[in-house]
Amino acid sequence: MFDESVPLEQQTTLEIPAPLTMVGFDDADVSWNVVFWGRAYGIGKAVVQIPAGSHTLTVNYYASTQNGSTVRTSTAQGMMLMYDFLPGQTYKIDGKILFNSIERMIVAVTE
Repeated sequence: MFDESVPLEQQTTLEIPAPLTMVGFDDADVSWNVVFWGRAYGIGKAVVQIPAGSHTLTVNYYASTQNGSTVRTSTAQGMMLMYDFLPGQTYKIDGKILFNSIERMIVAVTE
């Protein structure tokens, strides 16, 4: 829970799937990510409770794939998104990079 002083009914759930790392929440530096080992890399998500309301999120993206001896790494740093989160809802940050440029970065309500 990001802010324990906010009652649970005024919180929202935020899912941060790999390979994203949340590095900023409004003016606060944070490090919300999923730690992976071996074959599990890239699978899973971090889940955090945040206060409902309008927030600015800062996200980094890092992914690495290997095909034989070739390793391809894609990164994007400091992507900012603003969203108005409703209490009691669950949101997921979804991001995808194609050819080392941002193809899309959205925040969507999970169902």
